[in-house]
Amino acid sequence: MALKLGDRIKESTSTSGTGTISLGGAVAGFAAFSTVLSNTDTCYYTIIEGNNWEVGLGTYASSGNTLARSVLQSSNSDNAITLGGSAEVFITIPADKAIVLDASGNLVLSGDLTVSGDDITLGTNTSGHVMVADGTNYNPVAISGDVSISSSGAVTLSNTAITSKTALASGLADTDEILISDGGTIKRTDVSVLREVTDASATALAIALG
Repeated sequence: MALKLGDRIKESTSTSGTGTISLGGAVAGFAAFSTVLSNTDTCYYTIIEGNNWEVGLGTYASSGNTLARSVLQSSNSDNAITLGGSAEVFITIPADKAIVLDASGNLVLSGDLTVSGDDITLGTNTSGHVMVADGTNYNPVAISGDVSISSSGAVTLSNTAITSKTALASGLADTDEILISDGGTIKRTDVSVLREVTDASATALAIALG
């Protein structure tokens, strides 16, 4: 089952009522639904008959060459129109389902983005980066050094444990900031604060700063 589009797909139908449409063959100059749809595939359709019209999502059945209707909009207060046996139906793209560029050439999405493939490729090299929101845009931020992120989103911090005041003092200034963990919560603090703690074990530091 897949949502599919097709150019110049239009058929007549002699179906009456508001139910599933039996497709009656391609209109002259057009192709049949079966040329682009397989069994259980879906498509957006428009039905026209006189002054009546209907736009919806159709589900194609190869057995019987039919199209089940799920109405999005119509001339009948957005309900299924009652067909009289002389309608035409064609594949379309409803305006509120289309993806378009704004006047500046930017793609604007009002809903969620679903990617059916494995990758999203950006115009710049973002190897080893993650996308971080700043409140307006998403920006690629480099991940390097002791930080790694798995494909599941788990973050791993590689670090050297501080086990003594001597190790804490080595190469660090009072204004430097480091991360400490109590096994569950990671906290950031100035080195000067840690140097005031008598017991420099990780657990004691977390309790002292908590």
